[in-house]
Amino acid sequence: MHLPFSTQSVLRQLWRVLLYVGLVLPLGVWAQAEVVLDAQSWRQDLWPAVQVLPDATGSMDIAQAQAAAADFAPPQTARSTLGMRSEPVWLRIPVRLAPSAGTDWALELDYPVLNRLDIYLVRDGQLLQQALLGNLHQNLERPRAARSPTMSLRMQPGQAYTLYIRVQTSGAMVLPITLNTQSAFLEHALREQMLQGLMLGLSLCLLLYSLTHWVGVRDPLFLKYALIVVGGLVFSLLQFGVGAQYLWTGNLWLELHLAALSALASTCGFFLFFEHVLAGPVAYRHFSRAMRAGALACVLVALVYALDLLSTRAVSPLVGLLGALPSLLALQPAWHRVRQRSAMGIYLVLGALVYFLAALTMVGVVYGVVGVNFWTHRHCWTC
Repeated sequence: MHLPFSTQSVLRQLWRVLLYVGLVLPLGVWAQAEVVLDAQSWRQDLWPAVQVLPDATGSMDIAQAQAAAADFAPPQTARSTLGMRSEPVWLRIPVRLAPSAGTDWALELDYPVLNRLDIYLVRDGQLLQQALLGNLHQNLERPRAARSPTMSLRMQPGQAYTLYIRVQTSGAMVLPITLNTQSAFLEHALREQMLQGLMLGLSLCLLLYSLTHWVGVRDPLFLKYALIVVGGLVFSLLQFGVGAQYLWTGNLWLELHLAALSALASTCGFFLFFEHVLAGPVAYRHFSRAMRAGALACVLVALVYALDLLSTRAVSPLVGLLGALPSLLALQPAWHRVRQRSAMGIYLVLGALVYFLAALTMVGVVYGVVGVNFWTHRHCWTC
């Protein structure tokens, strides 16, 4: 089939984007022996110096981790992600301070849904500082001031240190790790809070718009779209730590379950939304039945998971599979609308492709094949 030149150009650009996601984003950064902090260091990415050692038995302590320093090796996954791991993993990060470096630093792991983090600062074999962090280990008497796990470190200029971090989580080991000066950490935290506020405010506006139109015109399409918005909103609140910081501090059940449940709610909404707007003569046979079956599958998986009959590790591939299906199933009837020069068809095709790309990126990050950066870390806004 010969496509118009403009359509060919759009598809060519889309193919380039897919190649970028598939080939460029997974690439890590060049490994380095240690991180060097000096007077110009502001917000230092630690991933290039990270070495990993799986703890197959789950019983390794800090003394054993130090003794096994020679067994640590650079990660074989994409940047700042170790994918899905059933066992705990130790990270080893050598850090050296130049004589011009400051003394007060903030260690941040910018992924708030990590379950447990045991952090140790060592110099010349001596343990100087340690902390227990993670979304399942919150101090209810002193709620966390930051969205993400953060630890203050005091290190002396001209000295060499080693950071050991034991990571244990039921979900993905996404590990954007930075060392920040105190002013850099404060600036980054304020900018991130402002960004989160803007995005969450936009989601609330979309939700209010959908609900008021549903009440006003009684069209169930707006209710289905509201389900999409609610799922994405709750997912963002959890993934970026705002929910635990302000809304459900200390609720461990929500911290463990909301990611999958909100993703399933949003996916269910997409199934129902696409079925509503695309059902008809342009849709292939059994289209409506397939979309409703997908929505029902989301509800059943969510129910089974909420009752703890499925683990987070078991439900993750199901969430990923179901998340990609609505846009794939909707693409053919939406493309028919495009060929009929329907503006709605164009919007739906573009929306389905963006959603599919976002879902694909999310799965890639979760399984360690797509690296973490500003955009891939915030893919759920697109989903």
